[in-house]
Amino acid sequence: MLIYEFLLQALMPMLFALLCQLIISTGITEALTSFRPLPLTLSDYDVAEVFLGGQDEYGDVMDIYASMARGQGAEVNRAPDGNVTALILEEGEKDIRVYMNTFVEGAEFARNDSADVNTANAIFNTVPYHSAPTALNLVSNTLLRHLLGPDAGGSDYGISVTTHPLDSSSETAEQLSIASFLYATYIPLGLSLVITAFIIFPLTERVTNAKQVQIMTGISGATYWLSNFIFDMAVFMVSGLLMLGVLIGLDDLNIFLGAEAIGATVLLLLLYGLAGTAMSYFFSFLLKSSTAGFSLVFTINFVAGTSLI
Repeated sequence: MLIYEFLLQALMPMLFALLCQLIISTGITEALTSFRPLPLTLSDYDVAEVFLGGQDEYGDVMDIYASMARGQGAEVNRAPDGNVTALILEEGEKDIRVYMNTFVEGAEFARNDSADVNTANAIFNTVPYHSAPTALNLVSNTLLRHLLGPDAGGSDYGISVTTHPLDSSSETAEQLSIASFLYATYIPLGLSLVITAFIIFPLTERVTNAKQVQIMTGISGATYWLSNFIFDMAVFMVSGLLMLGVLIGLDDLNIFLGAEAIGATVLLLLLYGLAGTAMSYFFSFLLKSSTAGFSLVFTINFVAGTSLI
């Protein structure tokens, strides 16, 4: 019966980790993952107009730009004389409110004779959100389609730009705080049950003189404690790795999968096992009741573990 109780105790960290992850995945994860990557295009604006200008020799490039802008639902304002700067100033003087709210971006294609280079200028309005990346992306796609050409399937290729908003609302901060509290409560609670169990056998064998009998039969003190330590650490690491497997398998927030989190978590488990086992052995010399010893060591482990995490 004692063996079954011990095995059940060894499985407690996994069960507590499972409970913790289920609570987080059913409530907190849904809120934290609601802010998904947002593709940025001109179609995101209720009303979008673009400016377009340049030298006549770049007419085919400007046609591609205009076609792509219209494909995203934007109205194209093309400078009759190719001077896009003059067109921008003219529209701004007509109605500055309309200009600021509807004219999102633009482009100008020309040649710089002094530098002997072709230039493509992406122009954007600073008022609408995300106008800079969408302006640059539209020009980049225009050049890509022009350079590939229709024979190479230029229309089949494209560059996309997305943004992943970082929500900093008080609601999300509260949800993150709840997740941290759950991890700081359930994980130390499960591990403490395993660590605390290591005080029972040494304490019981000392009180009943079973340890003394083993030493009298020729077992050295070092052998006695080393065998206990190896067995207890093996049980703890198996129990801890099972718990870690549950945490990783249900880690929807990538808390334990990001960067070097797995290695750090395993190291913390190992150090906690070493320190907790040694502490259990220490208290086995001070107490005379396994019940009192279990209660005391469990309380110390749980309180200290929760506080430090």
